[in-house]
Amino acid sequence: METEVKRVCTRCIMDTTDPEITFDSYGVCNHCNDFDRITSKLWFPNAEGQQKLEALVAQLKKEG
Repeated sequence: METEVKRVCTRCIMDTTDPEITFDSYGVCNHCNDFDRITSKLWFPNAEGQQKLEALVAQLKKEG
């Protein structure tokens, strides 16, 4: 019987129960690396984000 060792990301809580997960040489998972590379550039959890959201809502209302 072969026992699989569960590996956990060194940065978040993701582990090898996700069949798509991979780890870099620092033990950081692909989900964290994707966030840094892609999502973080489009994510604004601050006043800037609130302004962007309000502008988008205003545009949508204007355009119907």
